[in-house]
Amino acid sequence: MKKILLLLSIFSLCFQAEAQNKKVLDSLSIVYQKARQDTTKLLALNEIAMLYQRTKPDTCIALAQTVLQKAEKINFKKAQGNAYHTLGLVYRIKGNFNTALEYQQKSLKIREEINHRVGIADCLHSIGGLYRNLDNYSLALEYLQKSLKIKETLPDKLNVSLTLNSIGIIYQNKGDYPTALSYYQKSLKIYEAAKDLQGIAGNTNNIGLIYDNQKNYPLALEYHLRSLKIREQMNDVAGLAISYNNIGLVYDKQGKIDLALEYHQKSLKIKEDLKDKSGMAFSLYNIGDIYSKKQNYDLALQYQLKSLKICEELGTKWLMSYLYNGLAVIYQKQNDYNKSIEFGEKGLKIAKEIEALLEAREATYTLYETHKLKAEHTKALEYYELYKQFNDSLFNVEKAEKIADLESTLKADRLEKDNQLRQINEERERNARLAVEKQSEADKLLALARQEKDKHKQDSLLLLAKQKQLEVDKYLAQEQIFKAESKAKALEILKEKDARIFQRYIIYLILAGLLSVLIFAYFIFRSRQKERIAKEIVLQQNEEIQQINEELNITLETVNAQKNEIELKNKDIGDSIRYAERIQKALLPQLVGKDNFFVFYKPRNVVSGDFYFLEEVDNKTVVAAVDCTGHGVPGAFMSMIGMNLLEEIVVTQKITSPEVILYQLHKKIRVALKQADTENRDGMDLALITIDHALKKVQYAGAKTPLIYVQNNELCTIKGDKLPIGGEQREQERIFTRHEISIDLPTIFYLISDGFQDQFGGEYGKKFSTKRLKEVFAQIHHLPLP
Repeated sequence: MKKILLLLSIFSLCFQAEAQNKKVLDSLSIVYQKARQDTTKLLALNEIAMLYQRTKPDTCIALAQTVLQKAEKINFKKAQGNAYHTLGLVYRIKGNFNTALEYQQKSLKIREEINHRVGIADCLHSIGGLYRNLDNYSLALEYLQKSLKIKETLPDKLNVSLTLNSIGIIYQNKGDYPTALSYYQKSLKIYEAAKDLQGIAGNTNNIGLIYDNQKNYPLALEYHLRSLKIREQMNDVAGLAISYNNIGLVYDKQGKIDLALEYHQKSLKIKEDLKDKSGMAFSLYNIGDIYSKKQNYDLALQYQLKSLKICEELGTKWLMSYLYNGLAVIYQKQNDYNKSIEFGEKGLKIAKEIEALLEAREATYTLYETHKLKAEHTKALEYYELYKQFNDSLFNVEKAEKIADLESTLKADRLEKDNQLRQINEERERNARLAVEKQSEADKLLALARQEKDKHKQDSLLLLAKQKQLEVDKYLAQEQIFKAESKAKALEILKEKDARIFQRYIIYLILAGLLSVLIFAYFIFRSRQKERIAKEIVLQQNEEIQQINEELNITLETVNAQKNEIELKNKDIGDSIRYAERIQKALLPQLVGKDNFFVFYKPRNVVSGDFYFLEEVDNKTVVAAVDCTGHGVPGAFMSMIGMNLLEEIVVTQKITSPEVILYQLHKKIRVALKQADTENRDGMDLALITIDHALKKVQYAGAKTPLIYVQNNELCTIKGDKLPIGGEQREQERIFTRHEISIDLPTIFYLISDGFQDQFGGEYGKKFSTKRLKEVFAQIHHLPLP
């Protein structure tokens, strides 16, 4: 549900309800009817098709196909490119992203042939947006940056702002909120300079979405209300619907569901008046979801079935997959298991069609639960196995995307720096041109002043000349600033290029060295061969000794070869472990912007068997420090299993009670490692807390690991249960104890593994010890966390 709300928030920007503009349609119809040339008719007909892309998508497709067929007959490339672009836009609205991508790529190819720069930039922008829809953020950024580079050379700066906004959305989807915010602010600056109220309202809306994603709901609400106020001034009815929708989503996340319902109903009414079917589907979904939270399942069904009907009509498959699963859950709550299974299977089918792994995973889990409730254990097991497959696939895809994002960020940064340097040089050239012009004007005025005999006029001309000279001085001073900026930026880029050139130089040097060694080895080999032959001729009587020497040489070569092979394998293993370290660090929670946490994390080996975990669910924060069996690579494998299972329990199953999390983790570890059937006894110790922000309480449960905290300047310790997670189980059922601590007073909690206190050192080489560690905590708890 968290993901669908985010998708609806961002996607609402693209679904501003398009009440059909009758004046534009009438104007285009007149142009089409009166046009004598086929080329003019085709361009007008494509524009008419564009007007129908959201209100009547099938009509839009039919008109665009007509344009395409007629344009191909007369070989009118511009109309062909336009028609393909229109088809790409309408299929994106219908949610058929792969088909849309094919059409946009065809359009791009034609527009590049005819060098239609505005069209090329629009296609690159659309392709970037489609890759964003397909969750391929690396390619999305690449295409949008190319589009931005072209648009910055064109006169329409508002189009630049549109692409900056789209790049911001990519970074928002990636969770890089500071970068997203910087792009939104650049976009907003252009709109403010142009006094474009529509753009200002859209960007303040986007900034509100950033704060929404960061769970800063008061600021999110502030920006959405600012956007709403501008839209009220403009009487932008479609924009009001978007603002009402986003305000409703914020209130929903704050738990103010009655207020959320009120705003979603306002949004729905506008969309109904505008006959914006796509927007109606989203609002109906949101209202149904709120009634489901209120446990009014009859009304929830009523609204979500209406939404589903519209989606089936429009062919919006990605939203249909959410609706089918949502309806399956509601029917399950009403004990209508047959209906639940029917809708769950429909959701799974569509999710497979559009390759939506997350939705497929949710659908299989719902089907598993429903079959389990029906006591159909074979079917339940079948869907559970399928759920695990989707979960594993999703895990692999998400981690691969994180690695790809690390690589694409460098490329995007390089493009950004090149763009900045180009903009500085353009400003510098313009400034220099103006300086020359002003200097010329000043010289002319001085010449006129020298020729003028009238003292009064001469003084006036000299004053004007002095003013022009001051302007020249200003431009010359600005020239020095631009020159310094250009030099600094060029130096920065040059350093990066030099680093890459140096890297290539080192590689070439290594290759040259290897080649030299091989040549040297060849000559040595040839020399030994000649020596051997000479010895055979001269010393035939020592044939037996010579044979022994040859065998020794062969053995030595074999040993050297094996030595080299071992060294190469050691290098490969070392490289792999260092790369695994990067992956492990990428998987750990990012604490940027979280000023109420700190982590001291220093693995004994390159990769670690210890890890930390942090997730926020339903206004609760779950934090854990985990010590897995083993160190290095074996420990790292256990940590990956632990991370994955904790994410499944907390995020997917939304379990937040610490003792239940530990119990579920224990069961899943034993199943994952087949500990009931094998001698595997691996597991983990951990301390886990859940912070309930609403009740101002912290709940704790521990497996062989204590919780240490300081409250009111008093250091307290709660011991964990003496049972680990996983391993041998002699008791009938492993039970963990939950403890509760009130946080009405300022409190700092320390979650630890055994690494720090088990370090040996000091004068007598003793352990640091838990006692000393507690003394350190008691001394430093009042200091800032960093």
